[in-house]
Amino acid sequence: MDKQQAEAWHKKTQEIRARYPRLFPRPVGFSCPPAWAEIIEDALRQLEKAAERMGLPDDLYPHITDIKEKYGTLRIYHDDYSPAGDDSFDRIVEEAEARSERTCIVCGEPGYIKEGGLWCYCDAHRPAVENDFVL
Repeated sequence: MDKQQAEAWHKKTQEIRARYPRLFPRPVGFSCPPAWAEIIEDALRQLEKAAERMGLPDDLYPHITDIKEKYGTLRIYHDDYSPAGDDSFDRIVEEAEARSERTCIVCGEPGYIKEGGLWCYCDAHRPAVENDFVL
């Protein structure tokens, strides 16, 4: 990512955090590809709606603690204040993480992870050789 792209992504992440102040009581970085922005926003929207349905006060919303890429997929970490036995927040996050496995890291379009690969690419952006180390 060049400097201009990095600045645009930083601005976009600030806008996302501003739209969901109850989920971001503290500054959190986004260490993931910008192509996952739609997935992240969908997950945040669902987390907020789930907290509203539960009738949680603002201070008990799922506070996002980290958003990053790990092992080629999206990870969204949060403090879970949901009522005992309610796994709604975890299911929302798991679905977002699963979507990232099917979303091109370059453009955000549908893609797939090639056998032995780490990253999801669409056919238009798949490199001839993936240079990432895979365990």
